Amino acid sequence: MLYLGYCRHCGAGLLGLRRCGQGHLLVLCDECDALWQTSDLGQPPQFPPQPDLPCPHCGQSLNGPTAHWASLDEVRQAGWNDALIVGPGGCSAASAT
Repeated sequence: MLYLGYCRHCGAGLLGLRRCGQGHLLVLCDECDALWQTSDLGQPPQFPPQPDLPCPHCGQSLNGPTAHWASLDEVRQAGWNDALIVGPGGCSAASAT
């Protein structure tokens, strides 16, 4: 899972890059489900209703069968190239090919 760091809200979860079934990219804490619509983590998080976690753009569930943790190619396609992305093992994925 690619992530942007640890959640400022709960302090325990990773801020993963989640794609809804329609392809919207979001930042989602894998522990408390705090959600950001952009990589600007200076904004307060949203907390989508449980258990479906609807995407704020289209309403599709972030837990649905077509939602998934984004790949590096998907992140780049979304234009989030400047986000500090960390991959498995804590290595920066920004320079990965």
